[in-house]
Amino acid sequence: MFGRPFAPPAVVALLAMALAAAATQTAGALPGDPPSTPVEPANGAAVPAHPDAISVRFTCPSYRLTESFIAGSSYYGVEYSRTGPAVGSDGRLNQSPFSLRTGSPTVDASGLCSVIFGDDGLRPDGSESAIPGPVWWQVRRSCEGSTCPPGGKEVFPVQTFVIQDVRASLAIRPTSTPFAGFRFDIGLTAKGLNRFSPVALERRVGARWRSIGGFKTGSRLGERATLRLPAGRVTLRASTTFGAQRVVSPAIRVNVTRPRAWATDAGDDGKYEDSDEVTSFTIAGRGRFMTGFGVLVAGVCPGGPQNFFIGFPRIPISPDGTINQTLAKSRGETVGGKLDIRARLRKQRLTITHLQGVFGSCFAERDTYTVSKR
Repeated sequence: MFGRPFAPPAVVALLAMALAAAATQTAGALPGDPPSTPVEPANGAAVPAHPDAISVRFTCPSYRLTESFIAGSSYYGVEYSRTGPAVGSDGRLNQSPFSLRTGSPTVDASGLCSVIFGDDGLRPDGSESAIPGPVWWQVRRSCEGSTCPPGGKEVFPVQTFVIQDVRASLAIRPTSTPFAGFRFDIGLTAKGLNRFSPVALERRVGARWRSIGGFKTGSRLGERATLRLPAGRVTLRASTTFGAQRVVSPAIRVNVTRPRAWATDAGDDGKYEDSDEVTSFTIAGRGRFMTGFGVLVAGVCPGGPQNFFIGFPRIPISPDGTINQTLAKSRGETVGGKLDIRARLRKQRLTITHLQGVFGSCFAERDTYTVSKR
């Protein structure tokens, strides 16, 4: 199903170049052999984004590879480009920044060949077919002899289609209470974006938006941003660029309040240790600080399992008893690690609801557990 093309001015200029390129064809076919003809998408058509792949179809008639050998559909292929319709000295589409050349096509009941444009495993963040914007494609087939271009591929006119905007969306909301001077979380909900897409968290300052943090979609460690702001009302939003599309969340107003009372008290002060003796720390300052935090975390590394003892000297506790910290410093076996911890102190018990870390090429986490005062 095709709809209205998405074509900003820069795309229009590139499409014009592609249509002009369609008027030429390099040499290669032996006299009398039928050429390949594109069938769909129509040149310049808009195509809905797809999370996996988009198929292009074309005729793939048998032809003479040499005077004595007849080649079939397996000798055809398609090349794609996301950067423009420019071709090299061999007539083939330029492939920068990475190759999008495909293997042999499949043949349907009508005899037409098809090749997918999409997840070829070359992008770690998902399928190219999900990213809006123009795509250029070109059918090629193998050839030999004096009329064959350098590289042994006969190529046909460059075609183009435009992937329509997906219904990508962003939304943000506080996931912990915002207290002035204490860290709190802003959670991200993203739809229609590829995994690990970078998303900026922005704060409105006057008439402008200023970046104050960021997210990574599809990552438990990355779909929250931790902030510390002064008291007052702030306006926040999330934004990202997805192909040719600008995606911006609705702005939210966040009221950062001054602490007036604490849910913790002197009764929470003391030494804490879990039953397995792998986590220990001290609560001090009438339940307002956690000091000497140490935890043994099992990690998964390329060379095999490895344990990490991570320690941090002092972590503030919010007035409601919560801990919302992404800790970048460490001691012990790991240097330069990143530990993400979320916990709540209540009635001399600290429940750690989220403990996850990335240390170099190693990944470590623990399920929810509780540590009690000794």
